Amino acid sequence: MTGSADIPDDDAVLIGEYVLGLLPEAQEQTLARRLERESELQLLHAVWQEDLQRLAAGRDVPPPVHLRPRIEARLFPERAPARRGWLGWAALLGVPIAAFAVSFVMLQPTVVPFAPTQGAEIASAEGLVLRARADADQIVVTRAAGTAPPGRVLELWVIAGTAAPVSLGLLPAEGDLRLPRPSVLVAGVVLAVSSEPPGGSPTGQPTGPVLGTAPLADL
Repeated sequence: MTGSADIPDDDAVLIGEYVLGLLPEAQEQTLARRLERESELQLLHAVWQEDLQRLAAGRDVPPPVHLRPRIEARLFPERAPARRGWLGWAALLGVPIAAFAVSFVMLQPTVVPFAPTQGAEIASAEGLVLRARADADQIVVTRAAGTAPPGRVLELWVIAGTAAPVSLGLLPAEGDLRLPRPSVLVAGVVLAVSSEPPGGSPTGQPTGPVLGTAPLADL
């Protein structure tokens, strides 16, 4: 605030304190009486008010966060926080970090392992239709149409690449075939069904005609 050359510096300071409401009551009343009759003080008072209104209308700019601890350290050196070694800070931070870690784990949603589901449909020229569905735990084979040839049974096989067929079991005369899912049963392998003598293949490999095949694919 720059005062007029005709106004003493003390009066300029008093006007500023008067506008800001910092004067004791007695001084405030004295200066108010002077303002009623001294035009120079009235002009300075008006300038102070205009400047303050312009400041009040401006945008608030917060001070940098690092200033407060520096000011407090200068004004109250006995309150300045003592420096801590890394062990001291680690001890202080250990509790909140541990609490955060526990809450983070507790708030995580339960992750359900991905359960792949595949299926295949085997159809033969003789009208046999088998539908296989495999999930994470088991494979279920349903006979949708057709029956085994007279005096024969139907045996299910899995063929992985160039490996020899592996028997998955005999299809029951009625109902579904349910069995635990073997590790070899993955998407891309081939399911096959063959006609075998009662009791199944005596050699561990298909001996009768293979009635149909189908790849196991993701559903």
